[in-house]
Amino acid sequence: MCDIAFTTLAFVVLLPVLLIVAALVRVKLGAPVLFRQLRPGLHGRPFTIYKFRTMTDARDHDGRLLPDTDRLTTLSVLGLLSVSPGLLILGGFHTCGTHAVHI
Repeated sequence: MCDIAFTTLAFVVLLPVLLIVAALVRVKLGAPVLFRQLRPGLHGRPFTIYKFRTMTDARDHDGRLLPDTDRLTTLSVLGLLSVSPGLLILGGFHTCGTHAVHI
């Protein structure tokens, strides 16, 4: 219960920042604003992670994606989008009941 309360409070507090970042990504990179990727989770069970886009889809003359370093944007180089939306709480510990999460 405490996890849900903390997450909800953090989301409400950070919502203006998230909206600004989303607007910057939309202006700089266009749509979609979020990058979606399937990753292995607990016990190998897959889950989908959503992050703000930090790279362009730039390709060479043969249609192959350019190297990551060539596709980084000003926003990603400055580190503005290096933290995913779910990890915007930086530093320290958050303790909720018997669970401690180091971020």
